[in-house]
Order: sequence, then C-alpha cells, then structure tokens
Amino acid sequence: MKKIYLWVLSVITFFAVLFGCAYHLYGLLGNKDKSNEMVSVSYDFDNIEKINIDASLVDMNMVAGDKFSVDFSGLKDLLPDVSEDNKILEIKQHSIDNDTSFNLFKSRRRNLHGVDNVLTITVPSGTELEEIDFVCALGDADITGVNVKKIDVECALGDIDIKDMTADQIYLEADMGDVSVDSADVRSIDATLSMGSFKADLVKDISEYGLELGVSMGECKVDGKSVSRKYTKAGKGGTVKVSCDMGDVNIK
Repeated sequence: MKKIYLWVLSVITFFAVLFGCAYHLYGLLGNKDKSNEMVSVSYDFDNIEKINIDASLVDMNMVAGDKFSVDFSGLKDLLPDVSEDNKILEIKQHSIDNDTSFNLFKSRRRNLHGVDNVLTITVPSGTELEEIDFVCALGDADITGVNVKKIDVECALGDIDIKDMTADQIYLEADMGDVSVDSADVRSIDATLSMGSFKADLVKDISEYGLELGVSMGECKVDGKSVSRKYTKAGKGGTVKVSCDMGDVNIK
C-alpha cells in the first residue's frame, strides 16, 4: 500500500513540476510570436564575493579561470539581466511574455533541444566566494573547481553536478533530476530530491561523516555496501543529509 501511495505521489509531483515549469517559463496562456534571434554576450568584473542567479531556462556552468566573467549564448528573448552591486553579482532571467491564445506547449518557442541557452560564470582560481545561490526552473547546473563557503542550488527540472569543490555548506534541491557531488571537500551536505538519484564521492573518508539518509523508493548504499532506506550514523568530520522520494542514494 505504501509503494502505491508513493508511486501516485511521484506521478503527481511529476505533473506539478512540469506544469510549474511551463507556467513559470511561458505563462499559462502561451507567448507572443517573437523572433528566434540568437545572441552571445560577455561581461567582466573585478571582485565578486556573492553570486545570485534566478533563471527560467538555461544550462549554467560555473568554472575556475583567470578572472570574474559572465558569458551567455542563446535566444535573445532569454538574455538575462546581469549587474553587480557591492561585490554581489546578480543574474536575473525573465519569463517570456504572454499572448491571449491558449497554447501551453507551443513548439516554436520551446525548441529545448534545438537551441542551447548556456550561462557560463568564471571565477578566478583560488578565490573563495562567500555564497552562491542558483535557482532554475528548467536547466542543468554544472559547477567545477569553485571554492565557496555556502552554496544553495535548486533545479525544478534538471541535473545538478558539482566537482572539485571546497565548501563549508552545500544545499541542494532537485524536483526532477539527478544530483552528483564528486571530489568535493565539504563539511556539510543537505540534499532533497523528489525524482532522481543522489551520488557523492567525497575527498574525506565517508567514515568521518555523520549520515542521515532517507530513501522512499530506491536503493541506499554507503561506501559500496547496501544499507537500510532509513540510515543514520554518527561522525565528527561533518554531516551528510539526503532525502530522496524516488531514486537511489550512493555515497562513498
């Protein structure tokens, strides 16, 4: 009975997320017939401590490099506003305006595979950011080689991949998508997934961490060994907390 309930809940979650993404991106009533003009823009900055990103439809890459920069390539209609104030980088991508005709999934404006909308943020190697906050309705988040005290990533429909990161706190939320944390030196991870799997391969030995893992439908593994779906373990080197409704959890 519990499995049936969870399956029904997962189906409801699927359609709720799908509808929410469509509404957030395009509005319930469709879009104006705008052009498919493409743009490629770049911005440079001197010193950034915090990064806030609110996106509708974009794949976000954050990498280590020589300087602070922001690059966007994709549809002009989805070009985000980029600004800096008091060492805080703000990136805001607006939804597409509505028209008056009912068309929830108008294919011409939803060529998700034919058009890549990519946001690339470069952070100088060796720099430690205070905070990264990324929220996206539809798109993947790929963060590599960046050091930060606190990072919060939320993807409604998309995967989250973190690699070669040093962080104090990592907060992750994925409604529909997989989450991967690889070669990360982190003190605490708090991840919530509705439909998707979580995988972590950390720098420190997993035996040093306190674990609080919960899987409703899926398999739970720690250091290559299967454990119960509700698994806790004490540890003094940090904490890893993962809640997964439908998907596997694999930590080592």
